[in-house]
Amino acid sequence: MFDGEWKDDIRDGEGVLTFKEGKVLQGTWETDRLNGLGSITRPGKDPVEVIFSEDIIIEKKAQFGCCDWVYYITGVFLMLVFYGAIPLGLITKNSSFFAICLVWFIYICASC
Repeated sequence: MFDGEWKDDIRDGEGVLTFKEGKVLQGTWETDRLNGLGSITRPGKDPVEVIFSEDIIIEKKAQFGCCDWVYYITGVFLMLVFYGAIPLGLITKNSSFFAICLVWFIYICASC
């Protein structure tokens, strides 16, 4: 179902196209084709910004969700722990620094 602007019985202008399964396309139609900046929303997912050209997605804007950031931060953290905390703990004989890093890591993993 299309809800938006029409011109001579074709989609032309801003509009929203909703499919039976729940997928929603939002954007600008030019002579019945999506063109320019728009978004796609799938059921149960966040909208994704895309750029359309003649109904074809030519670019998808990168978006990070909660878990994406957790994985990114965790990866950086693990790199720092294994390349920083373990050698630093071994050199300084200070295991409390490594324990604090481990608690922080568990907290980040459990928060998502």
